[in-house]
This record gives sequence, C-alpha cells and structure tokens, in this order.
Amino acid sequence: MNAGVYRLMLKERNLTGIDIVTPNNLRRFAERALAAGKPLPISVSIGVHPYELLASSFKAPLGINELTYAGGLRGEASRLAPGETIPVPSIADAEIVLEGEILPEGWTHPEGPFGEFNRLMGGLHYNPRVRIRAMMHRRDPIYYALHMPWENIWLSAPVYEAAAWRVLREAGVSATAIHLTPGGCCHWHIIAAIKKQPGDGKNAILALLSIADIKHVVVTDDDIDIFDPVDVEWAIATRVQADRDVVIVSSARAKPLDPSLPPSEAVPTTAKMGIDATIPEYALKERYQRIVYFNEGKVQLKDYLDPVSGKKAIGQRDLQGDLAPLAEKILAELSNSHRFFAEILTLFPGEEFRKIARAIGWLHQKEKITQDKEGKYQPKGLHPG
Repeated sequence: MNAGVYRLMLKERNLTGIDIVTPNNLRRFAERALAAGKPLPISVSIGVHPYELLASSFKAPLGINELTYAGGLRGEASRLAPGETIPVPSIADAEIVLEGEILPEGWTHPEGPFGEFNRLMGGLHYNPRVRIRAMMHRRDPIYYALHMPWENIWLSAPVYEAAAWRVLREAGVSATAIHLTPGGCCHWHIIAAIKKQPGDGKNAILALLSIADIKHVVVTDDDIDIFDPVDVEWAIATRVQADRDVVIVSSARAKPLDPSLPPSEAVPTTAKMGIDATIPEYALKERYQRIVYFNEGKVQLKDYLDPVSGKKAIGQRDLQGDLAPLAEKILAELSNSHRFFAEILTLFPGEEFRKIARAIGWLHQKEKITQDKEGKYQPKGLHPG
C-alpha cells in the first residue's frame, strides 16, 4: 500500500482530476494499471491528523507503507477502516473519505493552473481522472483544504531533513544540524553543519545532492549557526574558493516545477550545485581565530553604578602606584604558558582592567615580553614559534 498527498480538481459531480505529473510511486501504480487497461482504486482521506499528513509526504522506497511512519510518530498504529466499495482502506479518523478509481485514460485531461509550492502560478497540467464511487464522513465534518504554498512547504521540510540525516549517516559523515530553507521552498535548498574529518565536506555534498529534489547544498562546520543566514553567508565568504569548493553536477533529475529549467517537451533535467563552506584542511588555525569579547554576557551595568546616585562607582582607584609586582606575576604566568590578553585578564579577576593593561605596557617598555606567531604574549627571548 502507498500513501501520498495529491491535489484533486473537481470536474463533475463524481469526477475529479488528480495531479500526478511528478514521478512518484502513485504514478508508477497508475501507469501500470493503464498498461493493463484497468482502473486503479484509491481512497482519499480529507481532514486527518498531522501525523498521517506528514508521513504521507515522506517518500519511502517502493514497497514500504508510508503510514507506518505515522504510527512511529504517534507511538501506536494508525487506525484504518476497510473500504466500502473498493479493496483499499481509509484513515478511520478522517473527517471525509472519498472512494474512487483512477480511470485508465492516461495523462490526457487538462487542469489548472494552480498556485504551486514554489510560490508561483503553475502551468496547465494534463492528468488522469478519478471517478468517485462513494463518500463517507463524520457527523458535521470539517473540510480541510491545504493552503499553498506555506502549509505545503512546511510539511516538506522535516521530510527532506529526515532523508538528509539518513544519507549523511550512510555516507559516514557526522552531522550536527540540518536546515531546509523556506527561501528554497523547503524542496531545493539544504544546509548541513558537520563535524568535519578531511574530505567530509565534499562527501556530504555528494550525499545530499543524491536526494531526489535537492538542487543546491551548502555544507558548513559545526561552529556555524545554519539557521542564521548571515552566519551561513559569512562561512561562504571566508571559507570558500570557488574553483576548489563548488561542485556542479549536470543532467540530474529535475523537479518539473522549477521555472529556471529550459522549456522542452522532453523530460527536463537540472544542474545541481554544492558549496563546501567548511574550513579548508590546509588552513592555519590562527587564521580562523574568532573575536573574543572578555566577560561577554557576564558584565552588568548595575555593578558599575552607585545604587544611590546612579553615577560611576568603581574604577576610580589610583593607578599610579607601583606596577612592578603585578607585572612580575604576569611574567611568571607567561613563563608557564603563552596567553592572549583576554586570558591574562581571567588570571587576575581581582585586578582592574586598566591596571593589567598598564602592567603589560610596562613589561613591553622594559622589553620583557613579546608575542608569538598567534599573537599570544610570551617572555622575550623565546623563539616566536
């Protein structure tokens, strides 16, 4: 048994079209029935729980019943009711059930245009027709019509994300986050953050582009927030060399509703692209050292104001005293381990920022410290490396 979400256009009292232009399992069954000259029985459940709707959107391999995924989401089996006029069950808790059969007439009847998931009006489609044999419903049923495009693409995102987790796992790539972007209509664009091993960026691209409708892929390291488009763009800007990190696959399977495809009577194909926005294997670590903000998120303005006057309360101590004792303590710490300025601050939490800065300046003036190739302070006379 196969489950899916399809659009039916009312034509007559008991006759509809059914939109199965895109290659999928139902189309295979309909083509098989057409070749045999027989109608294909179908059950249409309208107004179902989101578990069934989501599971039916999932593209399971042929031979696997998608409704088993609904049972997995719910934690118990989905309730089905036997067909009244056809040998196909329906979802027992649906608001309305239509029983019918796809007529063995082929893709010969025009319907549309419809609003599509790509946020554009689609063209005229030629599809088979469905003859409705029976209708059942709950008392005072609620008719539910899926809103295009948002309800459609929101359903698609977790379906494609599940496929992405699966193919990355099978490729041996450790993913930390997956995002199907609304800008890519939750069908065409996917961003993945990974814990990278050498070569994983390209392997992840190839795995993700194998998902049927995915057109463009961006792979980042796991330090990138892939749900923040600015962070993703920053990764592309600072980690990508186009001749090395952009992968293009020509003549791949296309989603026919892609308006960028050239008009053709033949089955269209598309070019797929992947961008490896991970830090290159050869990169020097210090070139990707992020800006560090000392005490970020810890400093409170109230700690620096007098509770009565609201004016500056601290930081007025005399800094003209002898800096040598503090400077010698800093120098001793640097002899044990090279430190960035922010790290030195954390070593002396009881000292004021300005006094530490002056002490480091004093050490510079006395030519007792310098910096290594990463910019960390070290005692002078040591090799800069």
